[in-house]
Amino acid sequence: MEEESTTSASKMHSFGAENYVLPLGNSQLMIASDTIRRVPMFAGLRDDHISMIVGICERRLFRKNEVLFRQGDEGNLCYVIIEGLVKIQKRSGDGRTKTLAILENGDCFGEMAIISAEKRTATAVCLTESHTFVITKESFSSILEEHHSIALYILTMLAERLRKADEQIEALTFMNIPSRIITEIQKLADQFGKPLSRYDGDQGVNVEFPITHQELADMVGTNRETVSKFLSTFKKEGSIDIVNKRILITDPKMLETWL
Repeated sequence: MEEESTTSASKMHSFGAENYVLPLGNSQLMIASDTIRRVPMFAGLRDDHISMIVGICERRLFRKNEVLFRQGDEGNLCYVIIEGLVKIQKRSGDGRTKTLAILENGDCFGEMAIISAEKRTATAVCLTESHTFVITKESFSSILEEHHSIALYILTMLAERLRKADEQIEALTFMNIPSRIITEIQKLADQFGKPLSRYDGDQGVNVEFPITHQELADMVGTNRETVSKFLSTFKKEGSIDIVNKRILITDPKMLETWL
């Protein structure tokens, strides 16, 4: 797929990484419309406003392990994932890295760069080959200047997202380490989980996303040894199992007793 795409697309260099601008044909315009409509920041816009957003989208292909942007970079692009996985991570003042999110199809990121002059507050890395739509700050600003109703809607959605983020931060502040580990496991289960039938008829969850103890520690904001200790405890009590770096929630009710 990559060879076919790269031969038919023009090469571009951005943020020190190699990516490709792909043609946006009629079928891609339909995909773009459906994809943009699922993005919370755009979901409530009228059909004609959605068409305006689609009209400024470019389709780009990024390779696995490619860095889309780094924390502290100047930013002028917003990304919407068509297909792929992207990790958002942040480095603290003491050098530790925390994984903030694993984003998948339909997720939008980097949007603050197209509505403000702030530098990137995190780093984005492709976990797989990723097809995206990108929107430039210049083209998006032109739409906002001409259509104030769109600008007002975007501000309302960003304010709501900020409120929810504050609530999540407050909740995490009062959580102990095992509760935070379980909360992250549950998030991964919601995002990548598949039903896992148990011998007693109850339903477990197979988290079909491989993750190391260190990666989970980065997401929780602790060290690998602590995560390994609690995962071992959860496994011994029968609430989880781990196979090929994939977590199986074998007893969801038992796991929730830690919360």
